[in-house]
Amino acid sequence: MAMLAMALAVAGAAQNAATTLLNDGVGGGSLTMAACSATDPNQQWKLRSGASWGEPNDVYNAVKKTCLDVSDWKTADGTPVGPWQCCCLHAPYCGHCGAPTRNYNQAFGLDNRTNPPRIITSAQMGAKCLVVNNGAVVTKECDAAAAGVWLSYQQSETPPIRLSGNTSLCLSSVGGPPPHPSPSPPPPPYTPVQQACAAGSNTTGLPFCNTSLPTAARVADLVARMTLGEKVTQLIGGIGAGVTPGVPRLGLPPYQYHSEGLHGLRDCQVGVGIQLNSTMFPQVTAMAATGNLSLIRAMAVNMGTEARAVNNYLKGNTRGIGGGLDYWGPTMNVCRDPRWGRCQESVSEDPFLNGAYAATFVQGIQGADDGVATVKIAATCKHFYGYSLESSDGFSRHTFNAKITPKDLSETYLPAFAMCLAAKPEEIMCSYNEVNGVPTCLDHAAQNGYLRETMGFDGLIVSDCDSIKDAYATHHYVQSASAAAAEGIKGGCDLDCGPTYKAKNLLEAISSNGLNETDIDVALGRVMRMRMRVGMFDPPSSVPYTQIGIDAMDTPHARALAVSAAEQSVVLLDNAAGVLPLRSAGLKIAMIGPVSTDTEVLRGGVSDYCPANIVSLCEGLSARAAKANSVELLFCNSTTTVENPAALAEADVVFVAVGGTLGHEAQDRVNISLPSDQQGLIAEVVQAVGASKVVLVVVNGNPVALDGYAGVIPTIVEAMEGGQAGGTGLASVLFGDVSPSGILPFTIYPDSFVTKVSMSDMSMRANSTTGSPGRTYRFYVDKPVYPFGFGLHYTNFTAEWSGSLPSTTQSTTALRSGLNITVALKNVGNMGSGKVVQLYARRGDDPSAPLRSLVAIDKVFVEAGGSVQVTLSTAAFDNTCAFCSVGSDGVAAVAIGSEWSVSVGDGARDFFPAFNFTVSAN
Repeated sequence: MAMLAMALAVAGAAQNAATTLLNDGVGGGSLTMAACSATDPNQQWKLRSGASWGEPNDVYNAVKKTCLDVSDWKTADGTPVGPWQCCCLHAPYCGHCGAPTRNYNQAFGLDNRTNPPRIITSAQMGAKCLVVNNGAVVTKECDAAAAGVWLSYQQSETPPIRLSGNTSLCLSSVGGPPPHPSPSPPPPPYTPVQQACAAGSNTTGLPFCNTSLPTAARVADLVARMTLGEKVTQLIGGIGAGVTPGVPRLGLPPYQYHSEGLHGLRDCQVGVGIQLNSTMFPQVTAMAATGNLSLIRAMAVNMGTEARAVNNYLKGNTRGIGGGLDYWGPTMNVCRDPRWGRCQESVSEDPFLNGAYAATFVQGIQGADDGVATVKIAATCKHFYGYSLESSDGFSRHTFNAKITPKDLSETYLPAFAMCLAAKPEEIMCSYNEVNGVPTCLDHAAQNGYLRETMGFDGLIVSDCDSIKDAYATHHYVQSASAAAAEGIKGGCDLDCGPTYKAKNLLEAISSNGLNETDIDVALGRVMRMRMRVGMFDPPSSVPYTQIGIDAMDTPHARALAVSAAEQSVVLLDNAAGVLPLRSAGLKIAMIGPVSTDTEVLRGGVSDYCPANIVSLCEGLSARAAKANSVELLFCNSTTTVENPAALAEADVVFVAVGGTLGHEAQDRVNISLPSDQQGLIAEVVQAVGASKVVLVVVNGNPVALDGYAGVIPTIVEAMEGGQAGGTGLASVLFGDVSPSGILPFTIYPDSFVTKVSMSDMSMRANSTTGSPGRTYRFYVDKPVYPFGFGLHYTNFTAEWSGSLPSTTQSTTALRSGLNITVALKNVGNMGSGKVVQLYARRGDDPSAPLRSLVAIDKVFVEAGGSVQVTLSTAAFDNTCAFCSVGSDGVAAVAIGSEWSVSVGDGARDFFPAFNFTVSAN
């Protein structure tokens, strides 16, 4: 997508003085052409993330969060033009705008007849284009040769940008709505949906409404009362199929199963012009970087509360995406390769950390700590299984057959799901890909065998959207939609996010593809059981969660939690010059780089999260510098070139903010380097001021190769994708309000890694024949740039084993019960700090074993000069076996006679001598 990453230069534009447009009283602001300024907030523009030039979208002021609107405005000569008003096309920023959801007065695109320059066109005004006429902005008939042809002024491909009438005049938004408006939403315009079993329903006396009966009996009664014609309407839902219809005679209302959220709620636009603001925490890999499972749990608890608030506000009207009582998250696939486009939303590269994160998330969002029988929000562990390729080596996720050995499955791809299942999620989502020739959503052995029979899962399995369709359309595993429906239901997938389970296909499957009504009953029973568990068939008065109002959304407590998460996610990679924290009197600082003002990257590259406000890096740095009388912020801009080296050289410290949303769903990366223009910017800044004055700030959710900078630039900060408080959290760390305490959730590989192993090769271990160096810290045999689990602080710690160590001989029974070991941790520096304590195990007598594996983790805060005792257990989570060895057949067992080392460290080293033991028979 060509981004509006520019201030614009208009061919042939007159250089008259700025002319203010006339305001007819709507919007309260005006447009001018004013002298270009890189720091003027009135001149910072963006295109809504996700749009492509040529398709209608809104253009908005990045600071004010107000959109260009062509309605009801005229210049002195009567030509209609637009003010900057509250954004109403998607409305994720401005709250309630009182306008239609699709407001084409705010829809713009760039005509792609030239590249560049381009023509800014209005979707509402047909062939009208924005032009600059004698210093004023007007609309006229499109003419590629006229002054309506706009060209990049800064020549950067990252927003925000300046829209320039020529090299000296830029478009300026004067006045208008206040920044970040957050008005209270109006009263809900919804008529409550009559729920089955609620007071007044004609079903209250039926057994499925009897809360004293076991859930299984209630579900069986409900399913038995449905006709086959009703049953076959109930197994589709989600974006691919729309709202699942109700069964009016049984009081069953329509329901939309598709709600999502990984680090906050998505899709909170719950009606025409109605936007509910929810708390947006740092992206998933950033939350993993905190190393703080208690914080992750608190995030999930808050998400559950806000999700209930949205659902209560809707009064059962779950017709659009979002607002339901089941949410499709957490994503928890292992980031086995840094090129994978969805690494940023999938925790880490480590199976144990992914499983611990997922189990903690599930317990938090489902309300495990609330003492309430009803499930708060049904969680969905996804995507089962072997999923970590979007578009590589000629494959897409819709065609890819992941060939995985039983050993790799057992060691790497399944353990996180086993840990998640122990937390009792209500749902599992199967994935797009095949594993060893079978589409996962049709895989009887994996879904009915492993998940249900072996692991005891009793919830529903939902397909990723249209993955049932993929079984016949792209995998060609079966030949028709009805065959895919039959094999999907018999294979254990109960609910289709897509149209393949529609009534026509299910009835055809019953008549000709071996499906029977009993199969339908089993799948439907699992779906209805989830709805019963979240209280949809209970009187509202008996479900405490129905009392949660929208005042529980975006609360001061939640905002403070988001700030803490942003602070704790920052990973300090290098501080060799001692530049950080910023404490010197009279210090002059500056920030430059494409992500410095970009708030979209702090969302994690997904535009439908719903925060009231996002603090950019520039905004956070500026606000914090204003509180420090001894620090002067010279400038902060988003350029990718050094336009004024002399001005830059005035700064004592220059923050170079690079990175971005590198890779995303449906798109893997080809390389893992920073974009070439960003590499050029870093080189220019280093040349202008010297490496010692540079702080390289990398904002990303996927691993980025930094081998060209480690050891060259002495100060490097991995800022992750920090959510709504990303700028605030980073500034707190840079100024030393808090010490950095994050750890890397992935290995930072050298750029050459991508040349040594194919993305479509699912094997984990190094292979001398293929030249693969192995994947993740558990199997990677080359030297990483920075290892998994690495992170520095503004202080120093010492650690040692505390008390009596366990016996040097451990029985198989004792090890399965867990090894408990205590670490004495002391802060020997001058600043209090959080510290993530990581316990690793490695088997020394088996060359094929992982190099080391994380088996326990905890985060503690230690005051300067203070000490704490940290007890770690290898059985803190169920469905784990820290000291199991896996055979070629995939069977895991504690091997008698095996020799083990247990140590505290990171993914590459021990911090002090390990504890060693040998396994004995019972």
